[in-house]
Amino acid sequence: MVAMTAKGCGGGGAGSDGGGPVSVGPALAEEGVSARAVGRTAVLQASAASGTSAAIARMWLAYHKRSRGGGHCWRRSGNCPPMKHVHFSDTTVQAALFETMMLAAAADGKVDKEEMEEIYRRVFERPEFHGIHADDLRTALEHAARRVAEAHSLEHILPSIVDRLPDKASRELAFGLAASVVVADGKAPPAELEILKALQDMFDLDEEVVARLFETAQLHGKFPPTKGE
Repeated sequence: MVAMTAKGCGGGGAGSDGGGPVSVGPALAEEGVSARAVGRTAVLQASAASGTSAAIARMWLAYHKRSRGGGHCWRRSGNCPPMKHVHFSDTTVQAALFETMMLAAAADGKVDKEEMEEIYRRVFERPEFHGIHADDLRTALEHAARRVAEAHSLEHILPSIVDRLPDKASRELAFGLAASVVVADGKAPPAELEILKALQDMFDLDEEVVARLFETAQLHGKFPPTKGE
């Protein structure tokens, strides 16, 4: 297991009470390690050149371009693991969104303060999370962190996440929230980019949609609601 250190923000949340490190499954910290060398090289070169949002965009585009046509299959067909039926409800959709954000934050083996702050910011602005009290939010994030920590690989958690996102709009939102967390600290480690690519494949999002969502994340913009307010 890999130690995931959660550096909390003022709002609290998983790991923000100064406790010990949280363990995460090896794949969550190391899934990016198995990415093709050419993709990793492009990411690292762009990262060394600049830490700005523009550089992160170039990193994502370079990684995405080089990772097309190969690598892991996370789509809901072919060699992907079978899905278990889940009865959809607001609660399970919320849980899936929490887990997606925590998955993105913990991909590099730690959760930075900026990433937790972005999670809180997104939760407070999203109509999908309206009605959640502060204590409930802390509990939800801690539960999501445990779910991520207990996952042995992406294959164990991604099917469960996508099954609780009932439509294209909710899956686009989940990807956008994950991208927002990835760019929050001005960095984009290979493992975090690998998570975004896995989410894109699993959610079956085309390149145009991903580019739009990634741009919105970089600009700290708001994503369209998935249900009436």
